[in-house]
Amino acid sequence: RRSSDLPDVVPRLAANDAILDAIVGLLKQDIREQYGSLAVAALRLISRLAVVTVGREEMLRRAAHLYILYISIFQENSKDPITIAAARALADLAGFARASTPEARDMIDKQSIQLLDQLLTPGLVRCLYDPVQFLDQVRSEVVEPTLMWKASMRDRLQDFLNEEIAKFESSGDPIWHFDELIAFDGYQFFYSRCGLAEEIIVDNVYINVYIASPDTKLDNPSSVLGSILVAISESYSAVMFEKPMEHSKRLHKLIALVTCVTTLIKNYPLLLAELQHYDETRCFSLLLGPVTFSLALSASDLRESTLQLFSELSQSADGIRVLAKGLHKLHAVAHISTGEQRSIVLSCLSRLCHQSQIDAELAVDSGLLLTALSFIAAADESSQVRLESVKLMGALSSVSKAMAALHICFDPLLGGDPVDRISNAYSNPIPFLEKFDSDFDDPELLWNDTTRLDLKRTVEKELEPLLNQLMLTVDQSEAEPDPSSPSSQISWDSESFSQRLEMPSLNQELRIGNIFVRNYIEKPYVKIDAEKFLTGLLSEIAVTFDRYNRSICSKQFEDAEVVLFRDKCVKDLRLMWEAVISVLEQNGRLQDHSDLEKRLPLLLQHFRLELNADLQQTVFRVVQILSKKKSFIDLLTRSPPLILCLASLYHTLHWEIPALFDLILDLSRRSSDFIQKWMKGGGLLLLLDSLFSSTDVSLRKQAVTVMNAMVSDEKVGQEVSKYLCAFLTLRFSDAFKRKPERFLEFFEEPHDSFEDSPPRSWNRDVRKQLETFIHKEVIDLARSMEQSFVYWDGTTELWDRNLLYGSIYFPKPMLPQETSFPWSVKRQNSFV
Repeated sequence: RRSSDLPDVVPRLAANDAILDAIVGLLKQDIREQYGSLAVAALRLISRLAVVTVGREEMLRRAAHLYILYISIFQENSKDPITIAAARALADLAGFARASTPEARDMIDKQSIQLLDQLLTPGLVRCLYDPVQFLDQVRSEVVEPTLMWKASMRDRLQDFLNEEIAKFESSGDPIWHFDELIAFDGYQFFYSRCGLAEEIIVDNVYINVYIASPDTKLDNPSSVLGSILVAISESYSAVMFEKPMEHSKRLHKLIALVTCVTTLIKNYPLLLAELQHYDETRCFSLLLGPVTFSLALSASDLRESTLQLFSELSQSADGIRVLAKGLHKLHAVAHISTGEQRSIVLSCLSRLCHQSQIDAELAVDSGLLLTALSFIAAADESSQVRLESVKLMGALSSVSKAMAALHICFDPLLGGDPVDRISNAYSNPIPFLEKFDSDFDDPELLWNDTTRLDLKRTVEKELEPLLNQLMLTVDQSEAEPDPSSPSSQISWDSESFSQRLEMPSLNQELRIGNIFVRNYIEKPYVKIDAEKFLTGLLSEIAVTFDRYNRSICSKQFEDAEVVLFRDKCVKDLRLMWEAVISVLEQNGRLQDHSDLEKRLPLLLQHFRLELNADLQQTVFRVVQILSKKKSFIDLLTRSPPLILCLASLYHTLHWEIPALFDLILDLSRRSSDFIQKWMKGGGLLLLLDSLFSSTDVSLRKQAVTVMNAMVSDEKVGQEVSKYLCAFLTLRFSDAFKRKPERFLEFFEEPHDSFEDSPPRSWNRDVRKQLETFIHKEVIDLARSMEQSFVYWDGTTELWDRNLLYGSIYFPKPMLPQETSFPWSVKRQNSFV
């Protein structure tokens, strides 16, 4: 031993078989018990011999490791010189003493390490860097992420060493054949009966122990992560060849592996940067393998552990880039998972899309926006899932085509400019979800259970074909799909989504700009841009009325669809005119709006006879409101069609005749020109018809009041009086100056009018025949008005007064056998 300090002595000793045999022989139990100092000297010499490769190899061939292991581990006192010498000799044989620096690691004896890893486990072998620490650890029970040593394992090793030493000594073979031992399936198999068979060990790390003690520092976490990813991939592939009864074991392992990856990323955030550079297959196995396996077995525990990993990855930019490689898979998992697991997936997706514009665009194309909308609209979903879906929607709104689709969906809920509210949903989803769940029935907002259900049904219908393709991606084995793969064929046509959006509850609602017409009529006091709304109403009224006219002229006039369309036009027109009334009543200044003057011809055309009476009544209310403005009255009186319009209302809105007469009275007092046109248009016949035919005294008084006003006009009063007296008698010219009550009394009393030429009698029979004649002429006049509605200019008479003279007041000369008219006064030579 002392001579080994001299140069070149160690190589010569290592080459001397006799000396080597003698050195190993001193380690045998009977000799070392009798000559302990010789055994210590032998162990120290072995440390010297371990300096050269040939020395280490010769010690291994002579089974020196078996004896040294036994002495270092099973010697009772760890402080004995022989025990310490044995531990140091073991470290020297393994090469640890010379490999204390990374540069010298290549000097480690690989065969010795393989043997020691098999018998001691790698964690305990690493303790040989400090032989004293090794002696303490090997005599105690340790359960750590990188080291597990139990009493049962010591017993197993002791039995093996006794058996192997005895076998070697009795064989007579000077060479120990250790290759068979190294060829075993590792220390996990060697200690399988000691509980290691159930342990999940990857890169010499006890996975379950590490999960339970995550604060333990690992020497090379990057290597551990890479090994785990490979293990995940191998475990997933093995499932395809296993029997179903073996799935539970594989499932347990996969859960532990995935959970360990999550723990590693939490403890070593820098690993995320390295994770991006792993080959695609490993990243794919990390993302898809456990999820697919969990779906196949309905293994929620495995799915949950995988989703927890996704959640951890989504916390950083590097992790997001890893998740981006499995965007379609995550999308599919969002549909298959439920509850908290679904919320985790949605959270990952929202962070991914929020951070990466490119991934957000890909997500929109895959229909992820529809997925978010379907979960938001699902009332039976958990609040957490719906909140995460709102955040996802907000993240996707950065894509222009996604925002366009959202604008269409939520315009009735958020008003005319929902962009900011949708964009802010990512950072603050609660207000949006609260509003989504609320009911609104305002001029600018219309949202309730029916609209929510319509949206849900539309989105689910839109999502169904995309989802079928999406689910096929879960079974893909490629991380980056080829052009023919299912994920490459997923494409949502968002640009034409508005054409496919079916919202029956909203389609039935008439909307001008961002104002729901029906809601405004019910709540006209709500503040809106009234002028803009009025302009939009009048424009849409013109368009709708034009469509109505076209349907009237259609060859398919009687077709059921055309009839329904025409009825809808009338319904919409009435609703819009009612809205116009509400606007004018709430905003008096708008009664002078220029568009109202421009639309006067359109307004008057609504009084045509064939149009709906309720619609005409509504439009008549508009005329009544506008008639309070002098400027509009002047415009009305200059419009010849007005006469025909008001006259037509006499037939279509008989219940509005009192209001009609009030308007005519007002117009008559304001304009002589109106009276002139009213008379030429045959309007006086309508007043006379009410006077003769009506049973309503108040209506008859109104008719008389209007006639009195017309007769009193300075310009055309005499002409009106002459016109009316042609029907009555000249004695009525003074009666028009009386009060309506006195006029009616005179009207009912018989009299003879000698002022007329020829003289005429006024009595009940005359009134009866006049009533019949006037009523018939009024009906004929209505037809003339309808035919003359467009081209009559107010200068010609629509009713020929000669009909009156030729038929009643100036009868043809009677033959002797003929009887005279009852209203003629019988006088000699009274007729020429």
